[in-house]
Amino acid sequence: PPRPLAAGDTFALWHPGAEQALPERYVREENFRGMNVLVFEVNEVDIPIGEEPTSGLNLFLSPRITLWIEPSSGTVVNQTSETVTSIDLMGTIMSVQISKVDYAEQTIVDLMATARSASWMLLWFRTLIPWIAIGLGVFLVISSAVIVAVRNLRKARSDKSTRYPKSTSLPLDV
Repeated sequence: PPRPLAAGDTFALWHPGAEQALPERYVREENFRGMNVLVFEVNEVDIPIGEEPTSGLNLFLSPRITLWIEPSSGTVVNQTSETVTSIDLMGTIMSVQISKVDYAEQTIVDLMATARSASWMLLWFRTLIPWIAIGLGVFLVISSAVIVAVRNLRKARSDKSTRYPKSTSLPLDV
């Protein structure tokens, strides 16, 4: 999901059954099994999806999907989906298939572990490692500046003592 989000904000989520992007609405923030998550919902009614092959009657899709997403990593930790496929019988819409899909318990547990792991990795790569790299860079720059300054100071001192060297030659009248 894009950031920042406020209640009522939407973004497009591709739905393969409808063969189009549907508006996913940010509903709320909640604590899901000890993890802070954002809750999003798709709730569309009677989306035309074509014709029923044998009768030629119009088909419609009404999906209701709820996603619980861990915001740091974007990991979906739970999903419930209920989709109703309907047919238009001369002006009367009649349900022909109702599909309800929920994540299995082990899937939720696995996805929550993935989200926690990703959050920990993002903490390192978004926060700690950049600051460590900045600190190391500042240390190297300051160290290099000090080394160059000390080297230049020593060189300047040694140049003063060798600027007017004492004569070490022998007298010529010997």
